[in-house]
Amino acid sequence: MANPTNPRPQRFVQRTGRDVWTTRGPLAYLESIQAAGSVAAPLLAGASFTLVALVLQSPKPFGRWQDVSLLLFVAAGLAQIFAVQSVIWTRRYMVTPDELKQWLPDDFTDHGERPTQWLQLFQRFYDERARRWAQRTRAWINAGITLLLVGIAVGVVPPGPVGSVRWLVIAVAWAGVAVEASWVAAMALDERAWLGMLMRSGAIVTAGGATAAAGFAAAAGAPGGAATWWAIGLALAAIPFWLAACTDARLRHGRVRVGAPLHGRWSIARVALAPVAPAVFVMALWSAVGELAKQRHQALQASHPGVEELLPKGVSLGAHHRAWSQCAALPVASRDDLVELLDESSRLLGPDGQPEPAELWAKIVWSPGCVVRVIDREGDEGRFGYYVVYPLLATAVHRLRSGQVTAGAQLDPADLAISAGTIAGWYVAIVWAPGASWTRRCVIATLVDALAAAGAGTAAQPVFTRPLTPEGQSLMRKYGFTAVSASADAISVFEKRASSLLVAAGNEFSLYGEVPCVLIEGMDSSSFSATMNLLGSWRKE
Repeated sequence: MANPTNPRPQRFVQRTGRDVWTTRGPLAYLESIQAAGSVAAPLLAGASFTLVALVLQSPKPFGRWQDVSLLLFVAAGLAQIFAVQSVIWTRRYMVTPDELKQWLPDDFTDHGERPTQWLQLFQRFYDERARRWAQRTRAWINAGITLLLVGIAVGVVPPGPVGSVRWLVIAVAWAGVAVEASWVAAMALDERAWLGMLMRSGAIVTAGGATAAAGFAAAAGAPGGAATWWAIGLALAAIPFWLAACTDARLRHGRVRVGAPLHGRWSIARVALAPVAPAVFVMALWSAVGELAKQRHQALQASHPGVEELLPKGVSLGAHHRAWSQCAALPVASRDDLVELLDESSRLLGPDGQPEPAELWAKIVWSPGCVVRVIDREGDEGRFGYYVVYPLLATAVHRLRSGQVTAGAQLDPADLAISAGTIAGWYVAIVWAPGASWTRRCVIATLVDALAAAGAGTAAQPVFTRPLTPEGQSLMRKYGFTAVSASADAISVFEKRASSLLVAAGNEFSLYGEVPCVLIEGMDSSSFSATMNLLGSWRKE
């Protein structure tokens, strides 16, 4: 008999629908940011500048650091104004499916219910832009609120002696700063890590307050005065916060449960230093910064699966993401676009450095998507370059390994795979990025991300290319490429990744993957030197 008192939660029922529109995060996130930026931010800006006027009109100093308070109030008001400006741009890109249907009714199929692929990409672009501006709006609002609270907390410190009641006012004001700072820091983490960050923030604030109060008592306070007692009280309050942060303690079902028992000398030493407020402040601050960096790295790994294994030593995942996020990849789908690309690159590579348009078009027809142009994410007016990567069948991989194929031009359309299930390797034929160094980094990052998403670089899916200069051959050896033969200009192969990765879901360019460097068949010495300088500057970031 079914148990009516404990039914299965309905939110865990398997979804049977399919995605149509692209959106990241909560569905009403953009609307909430718009409300905050259009209503709350102007009110907070008005409050900040009102406090500025009151400070300027005060006939005598009301606080010990009045000029500092004035600076903080001005900065808070400006931050809220910038939030209003950002939310205007957020609204500029906010668009709902109903609005799209009203504006673009001809771009729907299935009786007006399903959008075309062009409209889906259009909506994705606008959603990404709207969320980018929403993040900026949120950052300005958080900064403005924090600056306003800090200005108030600084302003309530009197110019003369601090009495017991005024110490309470100061403590409440700084507690508000602590809560806001903890809230902002926790929002940057995964939901499961919020409590840990709140505990670290509590330890930072209480230990820092204890240290400051102790310093004040030693420098200007009376022996046994209020500052001394505040220092003792805050130091005692910091102990449970720090212990909870060290042990990942949580209150569940009326019991304190420890998620990370203490193991090792360092863990025990951290707990033993809990009564020492300055040490707790430094360790808690270091721990919070480390947790934020860890969460950021995990988020980047989730956004770029497998990329870190392909990047050369010295190139961070953050640098890769910054370059990748500035551009977009579009497969070349028309012959006119291909001819235009080849015409531009032939000026640098020469007629012998790239295939004929008819030859390359035949490969595109056989295996669509093997030629990808990289454009500015802001719009396709800015083209950064393009790359040609061939997905290979097992027979073509065998011919490359055995030395039967010595150049990409010898690969025929029949050597290329037409579906993900038949891909046995990759051949990077052309990477053309003639612009400024930052645009070339974008092309490299796009190529790296695509190959990584396809699981390239393993024994099951090796990556081949053909460096034609001694510098290129040396670079390939440094990055893990090995020549398949003893010839000076032999094909090189990369297959050092530990395991193959599943193709990233939702990535329409996931069939193309990346070599951690730029290789162009037929590249002349000057072009190659420019590319090496690019890689060197990228690695230093």
